[in-house]
Amino acid sequence: MRYKTLFRLGLKLIGVAATITSGGGLLSSLWLVLSAYIGSSGMNFEYAWNAYAGYIFLNTCGVLLGLYFFFGGKWVADLAIPSNRPYCHECGYDLTAATGHICNECGTAFRSPNWATT
Repeated sequence: MRYKTLFRLGLKLIGVAATITSGGGLLSSLWLVLSAYIGSSGMNFEYAWNAYAGYIFLNTCGVLLGLYFFFGGKWVADLAIPSNRPYCHECGYDLTAATGHICNECGTAFRSPNWATT
């Protein structure tokens, strides 16, 4: 498995963890503010909103960041591990030294992109 694929898998795991953690905090903060708005908690709505608005904002940012990491995180992965060289889609072998249209490692056929003419 290529390093970038492994890195993206790690980003997905971080995204799941961030979404679950921040989602729970977001739901509990929203529940407290909503119960103050309805009047069932005995807390003033304005006080509850002022107390939990920061938590709602930060947890919303955490959920959005977690979803970004889960559904791609392409910019972060490209920044961490740039891949200017072509790789075999089957085994991850570096194809810069490949001769012809067959992977030297696993024998899988591939198309010859523009990098082969340089």
